[in-house]
Amino acid sequence: MLDDWQPGKTEKLPLKERTDLDRWISLRLDSGRRQTTRKTRLRHRLAFQLRHRARRAQNCKLFVDDLTDGTIRRSRSRFWSATETNARDKEAAYQTLYEVLTTLARLLAPFTPFMADSMHEILVRSQRSDSPASVHLEEWPRQLTLGPTPSFARRSGSSSRSRSGSGSSVWRRAARATHDLKTRQPLRSITLAFAPGLLGVGRPGAPRNEHAT
Repeated sequence: MLDDWQPGKTEKLPLKERTDLDRWISLRLDSGRRQTTRKTRLRHRLAFQLRHRARRAQNCKLFVDDLTDGTIRRSRSRFWSATETNARDKEAAYQTLYEVLTTLARLLAPFTPFMADSMHEILVRSQRSDSPASVHLEEWPRQLTLGPTPSFARRSGSSSRSRSGSGSSVWRRAARATHDLKTRQPLRSITLAFAPGLLGVGRPGAPRNEHAT
């Protein structure tokens, strides 16, 4: 594992004692768990039709964008911290990332069985020899006890963020690549124009463009 971190080596930290960032991505994941659980209970005749598979794939992509841009990128200083004073926060960052990835593998199992099994082998089997031989033998994820909802999640709502925020972050990176601008190079501003209703933008109360610094 990265940085010699191992799951279960230290005491599990309650989610309510972790940062807003950790609780937010856990909230996003639990929202996805509820949606996936509801759809898979509608039986194969409906749940695995092509349009529902496509919708689940899109939701998964948006979540992964949130995970990479919203959590991992902003937690790099926590992962790299070498001071004892930040040891607890560093442990919380690793625990959250591990929990999110292993739970995501179980949620993906009905839709992408081989990829989910590969994630299970790398993340779980490599650390615990007594774990199930396949992700398909694992229990379905249960509801999380998240503690207080992060303040920014209450203000913006995780679903609206996933529709517009994640998509715009991808387009921002694409625009930087087109103009050969480094990801971390500050910009005075950037304006994105959306078609009405695209990714939730243009709906009542939603902005028609986005400014980012």
